[in-house]
Amino acid sequence: MSHRALVIGAGGLLGRHVVAGLRAGGLDPEALRVPWSDTDESIRVLAAALSGLSGADTWDVYWCAGAGVVATAAEDLEQEVAVFRAALAALPRAGGGALFLASSAGGVYAGSGQPPFTESTDPRPITAYGHAKLAMETIAAEWAADTGGLLLVGRISNLYGPGQNLAKNQGLISAVVKAQLTGEPFVLGVPEETARDYLYAADAAAMAVAGMRAIRGRAERTGERQVTKILCTGRSATIRQILDAATHRLGAPVPVRRGEARVGQVLDLAMRSQVWPELDAQATTDLAEGISAVHDDIERQLGDKGRST
Repeated sequence: MSHRALVIGAGGLLGRHVVAGLRAGGLDPEALRVPWSDTDESIRVLAAALSGLSGADTWDVYWCAGAGVVATAAEDLEQEVAVFRAALAALPRAGGGALFLASSAGGVYAGSGQPPFTESTDPRPITAYGHAKLAMETIAAEWAADTGGLLLVGRISNLYGPGQNLAKNQGLISAVVKAQLTGEPFVLGVPEETARDYLYAADAAAMAVAGMRAIRGRAERTGERQVTKILCTGRSATIRQILDAATHRLGAPVPVRRGEARVGQVLDLAMRSQVWPELDAQATTDLAEGISAVHDDIERQLGDKGRST
């Protein structure tokens, strides 16, 4: 029986770790290069690759792509949703397929009230980013219901780790470490008491891969074909704690400058997952260890940049 695995967004923070996790498990996933800056060409490339999965008996698609962040303009996010909708329309309609969709727990629960948030919490986005993520979840659920495909939605808490794109306006831990290494102040636009659940990217990828390995057996045993799970550690840290941990790592304070208040940010986004708790054992990286890994990665990047100039 033939099986194929395709990772969309394989060059991103989550996608590259999903590829590594699949390879460690003995699979050889396909990492698709998508020209995201060109909407029509993105759809063409995705449609060709996804429709080509029809030759396999079973297949897994990991959708780890996403250029948007909380501050992204609504029209840009609408384009991202449109590309996702068109891509799913190209997937084979025959059985044997499973889809993992990386969504955002913070995006969909930001207006949901009292934390900690669980899978039983009603999603209430307050930004265009959150609404776009919820729209993609709906499109994926409609695809699964229409085709009989299997669906695992991973609502991911704050993802961090080596390889984060420093040019994007996201990634507090990466921004803090970069400020510490360069001396350029970290611009703080939210209170230091702002708390988030920080999930190491390799751990998130391990949870996604383990979930996709389990979903077919679970569907056969229970009939459950669509699952939404929060991928998190269940532990929150404030910005103050992040700054202190980074200071301890290098023995020097992080330079901080107060900036304009950031929109769409709530004080506490504590998470607790109640679905498939056995997957939570994959979240093994503690915050100090993760910050240290980010530090080493950014230090290497800055050194490589210096040598190339």
